[in-house]
Amino acid sequence: MNPSVDLLTLLFSVLAASLATYYLLLKSRRFFQSKAYKNPVRIHGSLSPVLSTVMDAAVAIRRKYPPVNNLQRVPWNSFSEVLLIGIWAAWVGKPLLDFDPWTWPVGREFGFQLVPNYFALRIQECGLCALWNGSINGGWPALADPYGSHLHPIIFIPTLIWGSVVGAKVAIVLALWLAGIAQWWLSRAINLGLVPRLWSSMIVVASGHLLGRMELPLIGIIISTSAASLVIAGAINLGRNPSRRAGLLFSLMSAFALLSGQGYMQLGLIIFAPALLAFIFYDRLKMKPIWGDYLGYTLLAILIAGFFLVPF
Repeated sequence: MNPSVDLLTLLFSVLAASLATYYLLLKSRRFFQSKAYKNPVRIHGSLSPVLSTVMDAAVAIRRKYPPVNNLQRVPWNSFSEVLLIGIWAAWVGKPLLDFDPWTWPVGREFGFQLVPNYFALRIQECGLCALWNGSINGGWPALADPYGSHLHPIIFIPTLIWGSVVGAKVAIVLALWLAGIAQWWLSRAINLGLVPRLWSSMIVVASGHLLGRMELPLIGIIISTSAASLVIAGAINLGRNPSRRAGLLFSLMSAFALLSGQGYMQLGLIIFAPALLAFIFYDRLKMKPIWGDYLGYTLLAILIAGFFLVPF
């Protein structure tokens, strides 16, 4: 095939796409400018039509469907329970907390799982060059990598502090803790007592669906499993106890799940989503106001994870 013909085809395609985009932007600008906004949003003094439209819609939904319950404070004993689960997770994962960079868990995939995690170290070394991960076969855009968990805080922060090997071992223990917190949160949302909350949480920390992944070991699966568990707990908590705090926690957990890598657990969350209809519909299939909260806080989660989703 003639390279010059391919180049001309590419140039004409780019030109046509640019003209079409310009036409759509021009039409949308005229449409937005013709509207009167009740809640205008300005950025550096300039009116933002898109954000103003979103703000008007959000205010309208909030007025039509007010929050069911007031914001409730979390009692201090909850922190002691979470801390106890963390101590148990540290005891279960004690062999990983040796902080020796020259030892790692037995398994042929541990080294391969570490490759995306060097993103945090490259930021320290060369700044913007970290945006391109050149570790294997010429490399790939680091922020567009859907496989690794390098953008999740429990990988990114320990890697910055202790390096890739020790940071990964610490991240495994933190993931066990988060999985226990997810079970504790779910137990709290359905009003279980102190003993079943702590007992079930500790069982999850030592369960086979997490520790069994250490055979290879599959670090990303452990992290994404704990992240997905937090999303499920947050979604049920929002359905049972609607509040702004519950919604924001659900958004944060959903955003962290998008950053946790692998992709298997994210697919599982999509399959799980129809179960939330139990909180949206009641007698005679009438819809509760909670549907607006689920939609709004899911969109907020997408915005929080946008720095990964846009490059991807």
